[in-house]
Amino acid sequence: WSGGGRDRCSREGRADRQDGIAWRQLAWAEQRAVPPSEEDRVFVATCNRLSKAYSSPGFGDTVPPDIEDPAPPAALLCRRVLAFAQAAAARWPEHGRLITFQRLSGTAVADRSCGFWPAARKRYLEALERYIAACSSG
Repeated sequence: WSGGGRDRCSREGRADRQDGIAWRQLAWAEQRAVPPSEEDRVFVATCNRLSKAYSSPGFGDTVPPDIEDPAPPAALLCRRVLAFAQAAAARWPEHGRLITFQRLSGTAVADRSCGFWPAARKRYLEALERYIAACSSG
């Protein structure tokens, strides 16, 4: 079929459209590719070291703070995340105060809705976004 314009279905037409899409994606990636700053590198590296030291997922928690975990994590994981959060809060007090609470089981956990956790996690994810954008643009 040889319709005109954008609806042309020849091989050349498909290739042209694909190249245009790829070009727009590349332009978007380059526009977003602000490389991570030295401060980003230090922040992410420190988070990674703390995560490793405390065997914790760090700020990798993906459950929104207003949603109850489908199954409460084991006490050991709660203690590891709390130890990570306490070390991170001591390292970066500018992100707010870490608050903890006791689960019904008696296990102390970091409150993901307190001032510290969302602010520090946001900082961590923004730094990772810059890493990903920089990698995608190359």
